[in-house]
Amino acid sequence: MNRSQAWLSCFVVFSVFTSPLAHAQKADRPRGAEVASFFLNTAPIATGVVSRLLVNPFGEVDGLLLDSGTLVTFQPHMEHELTSAITPGEPVAVRGQATGPTQVKGFILTNTRTNQQVIEHPPVPTERKMPKHLRAVGLRQLRTRATVSHLRYGKHGEIKDVVLADGTTVKLPKDVLEGFASWLRVGQELEVVGYGSENAYGRGLEATWIGVAGQPLQPLFGPTAGPRP
Repeated sequence: MNRSQAWLSCFVVFSVFTSPLAHAQKADRPRGAEVASFFLNTAPIATGVVSRLLVNPFGEVDGLLLDSGTLVTFQPHMEHELTSAITPGEPVAVRGQATGPTQVKGFILTNTRTNQQVIEHPPVPTERKMPKHLRAVGLRQLRTRATVSHLRYGKHGEIKDVVLADGTTVKLPKDVLEGFASWLRVGQELEVVGYGSENAYGRGLEATWIGVAGQPLQPLFGPTAGPRP
């Protein structure tokens, strides 16, 4: 899928949710599995072969890359269903919503070889999640140097994460993104140090130091944090 097709699909979905009927029903708009069921009746927004799974700093699979260049995001609580249904090299069709030039929020993913489906749903309410500060105990320091291959966007169109060519997902503090904007572009070679996880599915880290490759690293926290001229 090319960029024009992705944004056309986004426009179609946007039009559905901003129609007069949608506004009238806004207060009762379906959530979770009901939203996913809406997409059962739509055409796939992206198709391709899975080239790589993506993980967050805690090592949870929360996305994948297709050979077409499309980045597909899922909630991390869907990890086990995703990894059970697909592996790199599998052909898939994705139903969902475009959230960036080459990014899709996945609601339904179908392995077109096996017909297995992964359908977005809320977390199990009875499952107690470990507090973030306790989950962080298992993180370790990681360092990488590679070019930026993808930018991962948040719900407001802001850059949320950077995906490097070696498959590492780099999470950056929200309040420093603007200061480093000139570095956060596809093709830029970066060197990053941070804390995260590496497993069979991939590597993800939250950056504490960042720099253009070959230049001194800049701290992202503390009194001297921020880019320097």
